Amino acid sequence: MRKPKQNYESIKEFIKRANISRTTLHRFYVNNPDLKNETIKKKIKREIPIGHAKYFDREELIDEVRLLEDKVESMRRFIDMVENKESLPARLWEMPWSFFGTISHSHDLSKDSCYRQMTRLFDELDEQFGASTSIRLFFTTEAFKNRNGHHNHFVLFIDDDWYHQKIIEKLYKMYSNSRIELQPYNKYEAGIFYITKDGLQGENWDILYNLDNDEQLQVAS
Repeated sequence: MRKPKQNYESIKEFIKRANISRTTLHRFYVNNPDLKNETIKKKIKREIPIGHAKYFDREELIDEVRLLEDKVESMRRFIDMVENKESLPARLWEMPWSFFGTISHSHDLSKDSCYRQMTRLFDELDEQFGASTSIRLFFTTEAFKNRNGHHNHFVLFIDDDWYHQKIIEKLYKMYSNSRIELQPYNKYEAGIFYITKDGLQGENWDILYNLDNDEQLQVAS
């Protein structure tokens, strides 16, 4: 079986790192043969993946359990969302989108300033490309958890693929001093759910489009 790519060290080095005894390490691999399969043997000496140290770190294990619990809760909320086919997030999820992105602005912007940044983005894209392709932008505004200010999550639909690269270049040019994370939209990664996870209330979100007739967008009325 092909071993996962990771760093290894000797048993002596590992038990010192994990602050355990050889007996504890041996018992651990007896009880977890799948993890023992991730160890390797060089000549007559066995080497242990450094990453296995987390299994002996109580705090790190607690953090992993909490992260798993958060993912389970998020999945439950996602299922509830898509089951309610009339909800705005569910109907947005069914629409085609081209890109999923985040803009972390270079300055500590207020919620209203972030909102205006995104409406400005749409207006400029519409002005430059709207006569040639349909464009749809859905965004939300969130506060940073570890600093002042706000950032935007968004999904963007560009009907004509030929304009994708040109619009991406325009976006990066407009926000050249900000940190931008952009990737092709994948419906099965539930990006719509992620950016609606805090609910759609107040004036921290919007859906903007230049389509004359898009029945799907009746969800926004």
